[in-house]
Amino acid sequence: MKLIKYLMGFIILALFLYQIPMYSKNNDTLSSNSKKNISLEHAYVSVAYSKIFLPNDGSFDKNLGSSGNNFFGATFGPFVFISENFCISSDIGILLGNINGIFAWKLYFIPSLNLWIGHLNVGFGSGVSNMYLKNDNSKYGGLGSASELFANVSLTEKIQIGLKIGYDNYSQVKYNTLSFNLKYIIF
Repeated sequence: MKLIKYLMGFIILALFLYQIPMYSKNNDTLSSNSKKNISLEHAYVSVAYSKIFLPNDGSFDKNLGSSGNNFFGATFGPFVFISENFCISSDIGILLGNINGIFAWKLYFIPSLNLWIGHLNVGFGSGVSNMYLKNDNSKYGGLGSASELFANVSLTEKIQIGLKIGYDNYSQVKYNTLSFNLKYIIF
């Protein structure tokens, strides 16, 4: 529930920032003028910080959420506008970190549907994720599914900051995640 509140607060802040006019070079970027061209293709890279949480449920290992669980990584993805305000994107990323001191890394691929309203970009996606934990992969990781809700705010036409809440479902364990990212639009 707290993760939903974080996301809603971020969206409210974004809507406030939406009242501030956005700098525009009138070229092939993400300005409102350029988005009028259907099927406009772009790509981005980003750096990310992610925190893993476990539900307070007796069926999960409660010690897993007690310390650590911090991840850092990078994401790359293309996105294509299918209308003036909607686009389809794909997150392709890798995160490195630890869970209770155990080295872990996560690979994921998540296609998403995005809605653009001025400075604000919100959306949701669902895909696949592979969490690998050294010496403990069968219990805390493996191949699974991943879903996310996200909101991004454009600081300039090239730079965005964003917040994501996610849900990863593996065979032995389920994670809730909260992620922050700084995104740079390549073209």
